[in-house]
Amino acid sequence: MDSSDFIDQSLKGMSASYLGVLYNVSVILNSTLDLKKTLSYLTDVVKNLVNTERCVIDLKKECCGVKRETYNFSENYITDLSETILKKVYETGKTLKLIDAQNHSEFKNRKSVKRLGIRSVLAVPIKWKDEVLGVIYIDNRRIVNAFTEREQALLEAIANVASVAIRNSQKYSTLNQSLKDIKSILSKGFFYTDRFLVVSDKMKRVVDEIERIKDKDEINVLILGETGVGKEEVARAIHVKSKRRNRMFNPINCPNLKEELFESMMFGHKRGSYTGAIKDHDGKILEANGGTVFLDEIGDLSPSLQAKFLKVLETGEIEIIGLSKPVKVDVRFISATNKDIEEMVERGEFREDLYYRLAGYIIEIPPLRERKEEIIPLANYFLNLYSHDRNIKGFTSKAREKLLSYDYPGNVRELRDVVKRAIVLSEGDFITENDIVFGRRKKRSKKTYFDENISLKELEKVHILQVLEKTNWSMAKTAEILGITRQTLRNKIKEYGLDKFRK
Repeated sequence: MDSSDFIDQSLKGMSASYLGVLYNVSVILNSTLDLKKTLSYLTDVVKNLVNTERCVIDLKKECCGVKRETYNFSENYITDLSETILKKVYETGKTLKLIDAQNHSEFKNRKSVKRLGIRSVLAVPIKWKDEVLGVIYIDNRRIVNAFTEREQALLEAIANVASVAIRNSQKYSTLNQSLKDIKSILSKGFFYTDRFLVVSDKMKRVVDEIERIKDKDEINVLILGETGVGKEEVARAIHVKSKRRNRMFNPINCPNLKEELFESMMFGHKRGSYTGAIKDHDGKILEANGGTVFLDEIGDLSPSLQAKFLKVLETGEIEIIGLSKPVKVDVRFISATNKDIEEMVERGEFREDLYYRLAGYIIEIPPLRERKEEIIPLANYFLNLYSHDRNIKGFTSKAREKLLSYDYPGNVRELRDVVKRAIVLSEGDFITENDIVFGRRKKRSKKTYFDENISLKELEKVHILQVLEKTNWSMAKTAEILGITRQTLRNKIKEYGLDKFRK
């Protein structure tokens, strides 16, 4: 159900005066981006419209950075409430209305309900799409069936409006933090492009090389560097800074090229040129005419595909399937590889003539372990980029030390994945050293890692238990790390009897 459907159902049968109230509520709630003010306005609205003693707005911390705001309209009202009721709404995503909690079969024996003497309860989910951001909870200790159907409909409509206001407030808060992070980063380096952060002297020299050849677009460029150092980002930077910036940058992953589909994929075809060609198709090179083609991992091209690329580079023409004459193209080729391509040429594994055509200018990118001053700024950048709805403020000092202690054989890409994993594992306002988990570990002997006689089933059991303990038995986080659904994880826990290990 989308938001418009929700509002239509919530407001069905409402009087014009109620609709006017809802309009005013919408204006008020969306008049500020400050979350505290939004919640204060929201409780004021509830106080004036609904016969309640208390309103509690409970927000999921991972969504909004605020756990709970409680507003009592009765001076002596204690602040406790039934966590069971809140949990029910979070789990179902549906409104919970109790006419008399003291006599309700599911809740009458709950200690908090008895202790508080709660009678009427109305708990409405604040939903954004299918996600429950929080709950608007109201109750009354004196009156049975205190909340009418129209009040319920109004509160549901208000919750719907509030979800937009809360989400906007959260995004504003995240943006504010992002600006602070960016200022911190810029104090140590600069963004050469929107995705190219430069801090170290070695990367500044790479920038100098890009500046040198950016407009000499008759020269093809070969980028060398280990896996994950950022070769594509350098290629994009060359394109963005060149005269070709307003035309397409078309990346091609060479290991994925199939010889039998090469001509159609790279050069294109005309409608009816072969069975299945139901319409004209521009190949990758023609799509980028006037722009840049990026050949990633060029060292993985087969000899026959090397010959086909060489012909394009020598003639500046492509042969479209279904056309009798070749077509001229104006494309700059930027290539990249993590292999020692000069050694491949010497061994006869890569064509020498193609190498010289591609390597009009060579840029070599140093590995991350040689530019460690970039680790923390890059980690902050990735944290800001991927934390999305999380209000994570940064890394603790010990987390920073741990980040700096590692050599990153996967380079910047591995650092990015480490930060993304830390975001999933973290539960507080800061990433801690326990949230930093490296994917590659030092080799250990078989005896210390596992018993070579252990079964695959037993090994899976041990691994699942280790991840569960690492995430403090968070089903969502464990399932994400293991790459399985939560239901599959529950089945595995039951199958292996892992619940007995839960503390």
